[in-house]
Amino acid sequence: SREEWEHFATRDPETHRSFLATETRVGADKLEDRLAVIYCGPGIEEWTPLQMRLGGVGGAEMSTIRLAEELAFLGWKVVVYAMTDGVYSGVLYRHWSKFDADAAQCALFIAWRGTQVIDRINAWYPKRKPMKHLALWLHDVLPQPTVTEDHARLVDTVWTMSQWQQVNVKAAYPVIPHEKYVMV
Repeated sequence: SREEWEHFATRDPETHRSFLATETRVGADKLEDRLAVIYCGPGIEEWTPLQMRLGGVGGAEMSTIRLAEELAFLGWKVVVYAMTDGVYSGVLYRHWSKFDADAAQCALFIAWRGTQVIDRINAWYPKRKPMKHLALWLHDVLPQPTVTEDHARLVDTVWTMSQWQQVNVKAAYPVIPHEKYVMV
């Protein structure tokens, strides 16, 4: 809605504090180190940021669009690998099929809703992580993605959307240490 967009455009101070805390944890203190990659991968239906403003998208998609825009507003270069190609609100969107080993070299890499991309990156870089910070951003409570001990070791943080979700995700994925959880 127009009101929702105007509220978002005001750049809520609480949202800024949340993202600044993430930025500090990542350690991206120099501007040239501020490359964030969000890998969404294939989905059930195509979505774009434009759809959010014209008719709506799902909650996880809307959260991704807003996170990407907010990071861009804070001075990050942001690339989202999803279902479209284009530039929206200062964020580069690339089709998920264009993701390659070079794309994983960044300050902040966010694996969206699953661990398959983490397996792919680990195959490309078996001896080291190519990113400074690897976040697994879970939007669902059901243990859909398999989270192994290797995944738990590789990820720096696991992002959840609410306290309720965090409690339930911790129960669904006992292999992940509790100190790795962050609410975004």
